[in-house]
Amino acid sequence: MDESFEAALAQGVRAGNPAALFTQGCNLLETRNYTESCTQFLLLVKVASRTVDALYRLNAKFLLGIIALTGLAGEADKAKGLEYMLEVASVDGSSIEGVPAHGLATAESLVIHAQYNLGKAAAEPTNPVNVDYASAEKWWLLAAREGLKIGSVDAQLRLGKLYATSRRREPRDPLDIIPENFPEAYKWLEHAVRNGSEDAKLPLGLLYKDGAGGKKNTERAISLLRDLADAGNVTATANLMVLYHSLRMHQLALAIGMVLTLITVPDAELSTWSIDSTEREARAAACFIVARCYEKGLGMEANQAEAITLYKRAFVVHKPTAFDLRKKVEMALMP
Repeated sequence: MDESFEAALAQGVRAGNPAALFTQGCNLLETRNYTESCTQFLLLVKVASRTVDALYRLNAKFLLGIIALTGLAGEADKAKGLEYMLEVASVDGSSIEGVPAHGLATAESLVIHAQYNLGKAAAEPTNPVNVDYASAEKWWLLAAREGLKIGSVDAQLRLGKLYATSRRREPRDPLDIIPENFPEAYKWLEHAVRNGSEDAKLPLGLLYKDGAGGKKNTERAISLLRDLADAGNVTATANLMVLYHSLRMHQLALAIGMVLTLITVPDAELSTWSIDSTEREARAAACFIVARCYEKGLGMEANQAEAITLYKRAFVVHKPTAFDLRKKVEMALMP
């Protein structure tokens, strides 16, 4: 940093200039000096004018909220963090005029992100008993800004996932269930995909693949899953493989998913293989589909020995996935 700039910045901090205090706070934040960063932001909030320096105040409060929620400056103070977020989320962003200076976020953007964070905190509390999906839904609907490009893509994704699953209205009451709302799930996931969310492609592709809510769209499912499979997403690859197999496009299924069956770990050690559950499910599905192709000679020459080996591998890698696919075969839901 230029010495003359440092001197001017230090002078501005001593004079209580909001721009200098914000810049200093951000510099300290970047160097992970979180406690001192909070000190600068708190001083800014105290000295800044509520009208002239309103955007600096709002940016400082948002960052203070993030720091408190995540515990960057020590033990997480969720209550304080939520207090800051609620203050920001309740602001009328359009009432704060002026073009943001370098490093400042717009008021509307801060409000939307604060609303998203409030929804996330309601859906993911420290104690699972305190889950409040109603509040999460309320805040995410505000943050999503339906029809507006400025809306939070993360909120749109969260809403899509929320509506795609059933959930308890009250965590303590297992009988009070809110059912899935598939029309809303499709709507919000489509919003998220159109606004650039790669993460929304998988849940949307799976909904179309399975025809959830009676809205099966194989062409759309293939398009979404293929994009992710080409990028190396194992869950998308396995599901696309199962879809191709169900459509009797066996050679395509083998071409895209055979790689998932190539496991270097000895079969005797697969049950303790250190991979996450999503990869286990994907690899088990791939092993099962290839085993089925070997057994029936679908898209390849039949080989009973290879079929038995891969069936066993599928059940060891992830038994529930293998059982589910076996059930679909027995019910003639897939070849």
